Amino acid sequence: MNLKEKWHRLLDHVHFKYLNTMCNKQLLNGIPNGLKDEFLKCKTCIENKMHNVPFKNNRYRAKDLLEIVHTDVCGLFQNTGFRGEKYFITFIDDYSKIARVYPIKSKAEVCEYIKYYVNECENLTGKKVKYLRCDNGKEYLNNEVFNYAKSKGIVISPCPVYVHELNGVAERFNRSIMDMSRCLLEEAQISKVYWPEIVQAATYLKNRTLTNNIEEKTPYEIFFRKRPDVSHLKIYGSKVFVRKPEQKRISKWDKKAEEGILVGYSENGYRILINNKIIVARHVEVIEEKEKCIGLNSDESDEDENESKFDSEESNDEVFESPIKDKIKINEHENQLKIPRRSERVRSSPEYYDEYRMKNKIVANFCKTDVPATFEEAIQSNESKKWIEAMDKEMNSIKLNKTWELVDSKEKRAIDVKWVYNKKSNGTYKARLVVRGFQQRDEVDDIYAPVAKMQTLKILLVYCCKVGLHIEQMDIETAFLNGKVTSEVYVNQPKGYEDGTDRVCKLIKALYGLKESPRAWYECPDKFLIKLGFIRSNIDYCLYTLKLKENTVYLLLYVDDLLICRKNKEIIEKVKKMLSERFKMKNLGKIREYLGITIKYDVLCKEMKLSQKDYIISLAEKYGVENCKAYKTPIEVNLKLEKSDDCERDIKYRNLIGALLYISSATRPDISFAVNYLSRFQNCYNNTHFKYALRILKYLHVSRDLSLSYNGNKVCDILDCYVDADWAGDNNDRKSTTGFVIRLFGNVVYWRSRKQKPVTKASTFAEYVALSEAVTEIKLVTELLKCFDIKCRKPVNIYEDNTGAINIATYGNFTKNSKHIEVHYHFVHESVNEGKINIVKVDTNENIADIFTKSLSREKHEKFCKKLNLK
Repeated sequence: MNLKEKWHRLLDHVHFKYLNTMCNKQLLNGIPNGLKDEFLKCKTCIENKMHNVPFKNNRYRAKDLLEIVHTDVCGLFQNTGFRGEKYFITFIDDYSKIARVYPIKSKAEVCEYIKYYVNECENLTGKKVKYLRCDNGKEYLNNEVFNYAKSKGIVISPCPVYVHELNGVAERFNRSIMDMSRCLLEEAQISKVYWPEIVQAATYLKNRTLTNNIEEKTPYEIFFRKRPDVSHLKIYGSKVFVRKPEQKRISKWDKKAEEGILVGYSENGYRILINNKIIVARHVEVIEEKEKCIGLNSDESDEDENESKFDSEESNDEVFESPIKDKIKINEHENQLKIPRRSERVRSSPEYYDEYRMKNKIVANFCKTDVPATFEEAIQSNESKKWIEAMDKEMNSIKLNKTWELVDSKEKRAIDVKWVYNKKSNGTYKARLVVRGFQQRDEVDDIYAPVAKMQTLKILLVYCCKVGLHIEQMDIETAFLNGKVTSEVYVNQPKGYEDGTDRVCKLIKALYGLKESPRAWYECPDKFLIKLGFIRSNIDYCLYTLKLKENTVYLLLYVDDLLICRKNKEIIEKVKKMLSERFKMKNLGKIREYLGITIKYDVLCKEMKLSQKDYIISLAEKYGVENCKAYKTPIEVNLKLEKSDDCERDIKYRNLIGALLYISSATRPDISFAVNYLSRFQNCYNNTHFKYALRILKYLHVSRDLSLSYNGNKVCDILDCYVDADWAGDNNDRKSTTGFVIRLFGNVVYWRSRKQKPVTKASTFAEYVALSEAVTEIKLVTELLKCFDIKCRKPVNIYEDNTGAINIATYGNFTKNSKHIEVHYHFVHESVNEGKINIVKVDTNENIADIFTKSLSREKHEKFCKKLNLK
C-alpha cells in the first residue's frame, strides 16, 4: 500500500483529484507534501460509488455562511440502527458546504432537529439562517415547521412537486455520504446496525476534504476559519485497545485495556465499539492494518512461514508426527488412530455475528468452554493428548457395545460421521462420534421419544420435599449406543480410526445423530425398568414407580439423566446396582444439578431451592450485558411493539428468546409474560425487539440470586390455582393473554403465559377462556398426582377476579352475548357441577396470575415475586 493509496483510504476514499490538490497546497495539517503523480483507480470506490450522469442546476448560490441551508431526509432503511434509528436528516450550508447529519427514529423528529441545527450554527457563527431549501415532504411542509420558521424569519423554499433534482445539493450529499459509508462499512466489516455511527464518521471526514465550493478550502476551514488537523486519523475499522479506568477494574490483576473497533471520531477522542456499546475514548492504542501486534495478528503473520513449512514437509515426504507418540494404542486394527499430515496453520472460525459473536466459545451443558470444531483441530491443539484419550474412550465404548460390524462397501450407500468435542464444567474431556443423520434417505416410521415434562419434575421435587425423600442422581454413559437399530444403516469409518480398506460400518446399535436413535434408546431402559417391576405412568411416560411394602421408589428419566427418589437409601443403592449391571452408569450422588438447574436440597429441614444463576451469568457474558444498566423489572409498563416488515437476520434474536424461554419455564416465572410477548415477533423482529429481549437478560443478571423456593412444612391446600387474563392486550391482532399458576402444597409447580387463540368480545369472555385453559392443566396435574398416591378429595380452589366469568362457570348463564364462545370451553361449568373445582373470587390486587398477563410496576412486580416464592 503506497502513500497515495493510504491517504485515499484514510480520508474515506476521497477523489484523487481533491487529494492531489490538498497535498500540493497543504490544506490540512499532517498531510504529506505532494504525492507521486500516478493514475490510480479504486475497486471499492467503483463498486460503491457508481452513479448516473448528472444534469445542470442553475439556481442562486449563497455568498455568505448560512445564507442558504439545504436539507433532506434519507431513509427508510431496512436495517434499523442500534438505537432504533430508521432515517438520517442532513443539513448542508450552501456557501461552505459543511454538513451536519443526525440519525432519527421517525420523520416526526425533523422539526426538532431543524431547531437544534439552526440554534447551534447561529451560535457558532453569529450569522442567521435566511433560506431553508427542502423537498415537498410533509415532514417539512407542516404547521410546526412553518411557525418556527416564521418566528426566526427563515424562508422555507421547497422545490416543485416531483422535481426533487432542484434540491440537488442535499440529494447529491446524501448519495455521496451513502457511497462513503458503504466504503467504510466494507473497511470495518461490522454489523449494519451501526450505520448511524458510520454515516456520522463519513460526514466528519467529508467536512475535512476538499469539495466544489467558492474558495479552495475545506468546508471545515471555511466555516470555522481554521485549518483542520488530520494527523489523528486512522484506518477505519482498525482494532483499538482502550484503557480501562481504575474505577471499572475489580482488582489490580485485571487487564488494563479492552479491545474494540474504531467506528468514528469526536472533538476530544475516538468513538469505539466495545462490548456492544459505543464509547468515546482518548487513551487508546490503535492497531492499523499491516501493523504487527503479537498475540493479535500473529496467526496472519505466521501464515507464510507455516505454509512454507508444510511445503517443505511435502517435498521431503515426511509424515506428520503426533505430539504423543507413546500413547496407548487400541489393539484392534480398525481402531488404530492414524493422524494425517496437515498444515500447522490455525484456522479461525468465521465471525457470523460480528460483535455479537461468542469469541471462540460455545454453550454446552450450560457452561462456556473452548473446544475444537474438527478432528484436525483436536489432534493439533495443545490439549491433543486429552482429546485423543477421549476419542479412544468413545471407540472403546463402541467396541464393547458391538455397535457395528465392518462389511464390504459394494453398492452400499454410507453416511458420514463426525467427531463432536466438549469440555464439561468438571474438567472432563468428551469426544462423541455423531452420524450426519440429515443424509439419511430412508423414511423411519416411529422416531418419537418422550422426555420428562417440566411440571412432572417440579411435582416430584415438591413431593420429595413434603415427604422427606432422598433424591439420588445417575447418568448413563454413551446412552444411545445401547439402542438397537431396526433399519439397515451403513456409515463410513470414523476419521483417525480407518483400517486402510474401503469397508464401511453396518450399524447394529444406534449412534448419536441417527433419526431413530432417540426412540431406540428410550425403548431400551423402558423395557428394562418394566422388567424390574417398575410401573410407567400413563400421564408422563418418563415417570416410573416401584411399589414396595414400606413405601414407593420413584424414578424420573430425561434421556440419559435419572433421578431416583425414596426414603430408604438402601433401596436406592439396590436400584443403582441393578441399573449399573445393565448399563454403564455414572453415580452422581445427591442431586445438585439437573437439566441445567442448580438444586439445593435440605432433607432434614424439608427445604429446596431451584436456581439457574450460572446459566444466567454465562448468557449475560455471551451477549455482553454483565456491566450494563440495571433494571428492576423485565419489561416496561404498557410496552406496545409493532411488527417489523423484514427480519434482521444478523441479529441473534431467536437464539436469545430460546434461552430466555428455557429460563422462564424452569425457574423464573417472573419473566414469563415478557418472554412470551417478545416471542410473538420471531418472524418480524428488528433491533428494537432485540433491545427489549436484552433488557430481560439484564433484569435476570441483576436478580440472578433469586431462587424458586420449595418448603415441605407449609400447611396449605393440596392444590390451588390463580387465573387471570388481559383482554385485547395485543395491539397487532387484539387477542387476549392468558395467565395462570398452579401450586402444590403452596409451592409453585406450573405456570403459563400465552396468547389466546380466539378473539373475544369482552373481558368476561377472555377470563372465561383463561379459566378453561387452567382447568385443562389442573386435570392433568390431578391425574399425575395419583402416581404419588395423592388424591384431591375436595374441589380444587381456582382464584379468579372477574365476576362475570365466575358466574358463567358456576351457574352456566350463557346469554346471547356469549354464544360466540366455542363449545369446548364450557367444560369449566361441567367441572364445577361435578365438584372437581371451585371458583373463588379474589381481589385484582391479590391475584398472583396478574404477573403472567401484563407488564407491572416495580412495586407490584416485587410483591408477586414474593408470593411466587422467588427469594
